[in-house]
Amino acid sequence: MGIGGNDAVTAKKAVEAANGDNGVPWIGGQAGGAGQPVLEFTGDLVKAGYNINMNRPITATGPVPPASATRLTEIWPTPTEARNWVVDVVGENIVTTCDTCRKDSIPGTGLLPKLNQESMAVTVELQNLVNGSTPLILANLDKITAPGVAITRQVIEAIREMPASEQSLIMGRLVSEISTARTVEKALYARRLLLSGRQVPEVYATEVAREHADKSIAELDKEIENLLFETRVRKEVVSDTIATLLQRAAARRQASLNTPEVPTIDPRPLSHGRVP
Repeated sequence: MGIGGNDAVTAKKAVEAANGDNGVPWIGGQAGGAGQPVLEFTGDLVKAGYNINMNRPITATGPVPPASATRLTEIWPTPTEARNWVVDVVGENIVTTCDTCRKDSIPGTGLLPKLNQESMAVTVELQNLVNGSTPLILANLDKITAPGVAITRQVIEAIREMPASEQSLIMGRLVSEISTARTVEKALYARRLLLSGRQVPEVYATEVAREHADKSIAELDKEIENLLFETRVRKEVVSDTIATLLQRAAARRQASLNTPEVPTIDPRPLSHGRVP
């Protein structure tokens, strides 16, 4: 996973041979040369793409004002947070053009660690809602929503009414669905940021930077496909027997609550206004 290794070496050599100590025109000014900032291909592209999507100066670093908030800023309030997430997934190439400057390649770890982080966070939040530690207010319910998965007060109350064994099963499935949806959503936003950053003139004019962006996007595409494939396989492997048993048990409990009405017959009914 990630795009480090030989690609990073090729990129470094190409840039070094072309510019030396003078560096290259880059996002925010000259970079890569002696005494200049290094080129961090992934991070710089993501930060630029973030600001482009938010219609801000391309070098802005602070949080977006609440009045301009979007779903992107809900996921990553600042360009730096977006940058860190994407670098963790696809890796980073730190490139300089001078012989004595720092050069490095950081491999990415893919989406699986991000999925596990989401699962742990959602598990805690959902458990707290079910056991009553967290109040059932809209703000708290919004914390465990995801694209296509909405957790409402009725859902939590329905889980509370289940036996402990059923609660564990249902909550596990909800956590899996929510964490997968969240992780894929972030990966798609990361892809969008890289595509936007790739269009910056300084990046577009640097061939090795364009190639790095293309490889990063391809890496994200592969990671998304792998994650969705694993999700589909898990769903196919898991048996429906347990779900069927739970449905039948719920039906039996409901049936036991329905007491049939039996007409009451008075053994000594009134006759002509009196009891015989």
